[in-house]
Amino acid sequence: MNDDNLFSNYLNELERPDTIGYEFFSKNKGEGYFVEIYRKYDKDSGLYCYKGYGELEKIDTNTVHDVYCDLEYRKKWDAYCNDLEVLSEPEGYQQIYWRVAYPWPLNHRDYVFIRKSKIFDNTDNAPKRWCIIGQADPNSTYAEKSGVIRVKEYEQSFIFPKE
Repeated sequence: MNDDNLFSNYLNELERPDTIGYEFFSKNKGEGYFVEIYRKYDKDSGLYCYKGYGELEKIDTNTVHDVYCDLEYRKKWDAYCNDLEVLSEPEGYQQIYWRVAYPWPLNHRDYVFIRKSKIFDNTDNAPKRWCIIGQADPNSTYAEKSGVIRVKEYEQSFIFPKE
């Protein structure tokens, strides 16, 4: 799938959430925020795929973007982040290495993924939206580390209004 279709699919789902095949997992609401999380069990891997929908009402979207995308800052606030770095920045995306140090008895995990970002300026009077997509890089040649499980299937999307 090309990038434009991928971004469009995520934007469409924001307007019409697709939870078919997912079970409700959690909901949290507080002053200025709301989030619902759904999950789907994958019988082949024994793992869950999660989807979350929510709103952040009292947080500047530029701040949200910076916190989400600033890898150096992530290392400061994410206690499980063991290593996080941009491996390369070809035109239009970043290749990122992320190692997560989970507490015992879980094994540490690492990811090599591609992150792409795009701003959409809709013509139907909808607000501008920032869309960030991350996907595992199946062509990565970054060496796997002993004692760390490489996550080879990984996908994330994060969409929010651009002020």
